[in-house]
Amino acid sequence: EEAATDPDPGASVALMTPDELRLYEGLFLLLCRLRAASADSIWRLFLLRTLGVTSRSAAMRHIERLLETSYLQHKRLSAWRSVYHLTHRALVTFPSVRARGTSAMRKPQSTSQSHYFWLRASFHAELVEDGFTVGRGPRELAALRRFYVDAQMKQIALLGPGIDRADARA
Repeated sequence: EEAATDPDPGASVALMTPDELRLYEGLFLLLCRLRAASADSIWRLFLLRTLGVTSRSAAMRHIERLLETSYLQHKRLSAWRSVYHLTHRALVTFPSVRARGTSAMRKPQSTSQSHYFWLRASFHAELVEDGFTVGRGPRELAALRRFYVDAQMKQIALLGPGIDRADARA
């Protein structure tokens, strides 16, 4: 298992131009929410949708570039499963990311946490790919409320007239 620490600050690190780096602010914000994600999830949730990267090999080149420049770190979970997470360097790059980066994100992830993050990011990618809105913003809360209200209205309609609303909640 690879160590989950940031690279040696004295080591030479490849650089990105500010314009090139700005392309990835959305990815950094996404990884603040997910904490870690597989390459496939990063591709489906960000690179494909935001940057228009249509091939997985091109997506891996973007991820490798972020690894080379020490904005992402790789953690292998098994022979076929791994996750990528933000480094300290990525967490301090943009004010929006800095505001969302928690102290827990600066600590090494346990293997069980990394498996959980891999699974959550995979579910997130599947739901988004199927057309669902996933998140905690106002649009997502409104969609969730609408889902529950619609479900309750259907339940009331099935019960028919003269049924007390309290009975519909059961």
